[in-house]
Amino acid sequence: MQSPLRAAVVGATGYTGAELVRILANHPSVEVTTATSERFDGKSISQPCPWLASELRLVRFDEARLDADVAFLCLPNGMAMKVAPSLSKRMKVVDLSADFRLRDASLYPTWYGFEHACPSFSPWPTFGLPEVVD
Repeated sequence: MQSPLRAAVVGATGYTGAELVRILANHPSVEVTTATSERFDGKSISQPCPWLASELRLVRFDEARLDADVAFLCLPNGMAMKVAPSLSKRMKVVDLSADFRLRDASLYPTWYGFEHACPSFSPWPTFGLPEVVD
């Protein structure tokens, strides 16, 4: 049997992060090994998210200590672009924010009100929007 994919959820207590932890907890081929939260460092994820019946401990984000096969970035817009380039050298990265949504980084001030932190990131990540199925 193949060992499960080790996943880190960066920003695990926001809406997107908590929902992702819930989904991944039921996935037979994934193990959430790290869940980060600046505000709830050291607490069980079930404290800020009582609907998650898990004793997974939250830790502060420390890029150098992140040990996973894949990192899911569930951060506010403007934050993932600061860590995705270096993380992507060590592991797969899935960004759930808008930080790599537009192909042209020069459009970020128009749509998001700030300059892109890494406009020359190469190769530019692929944006994907899965179908919604009822």
